[in-house]
Amino acid sequence: MDVPEVDAPIGSRYLGAWNWGAFLLAGFWLFWHKRVRLGILYWCLLIVPFILVLLIPGDIRILVFIIARLLFFIFAIGITIWLGRNGNRIAMKRHFESDAQFVTVEQRWATAGFILWGLSLSISILNVLASTVTH
Repeated sequence: MDVPEVDAPIGSRYLGAWNWGAFLLAGFWLFWHKRVRLGILYWCLLIVPFILVLLIPGDIRILVFIIARLLFFIFAIGITIWLGRNGNRIAMKRHFESDAQFVTVEQRWATAGFILWGLSLSISILNVLASTVTH
């Protein structure tokens, strides 16, 4: 008896691969891949410490900011690492026409992530250099 060949789901052969787009651009990537709740959680983790600084009066605000920023940073890093490891599984749930389209879309996310992180790092380095020259 011949068993019909079952096509593997689109993107399934990339399940073990690291997803750089999800890792580098987590907040945007989550919304684009229709994971809105997790995207909102991610952005809240990054923004809450700054809101706390505005709400807490007095000298304690700096201490609260440092502690909150550290805790929320750890959670945000945890989410980005989880997304890097599981991003392809999440991305598979979107409708892609083929493996080629899946790879193209996820490679574009990765390229955009590397470009934005590179620009951010370059601007940060230039800022540090400029501040050391002026002082």
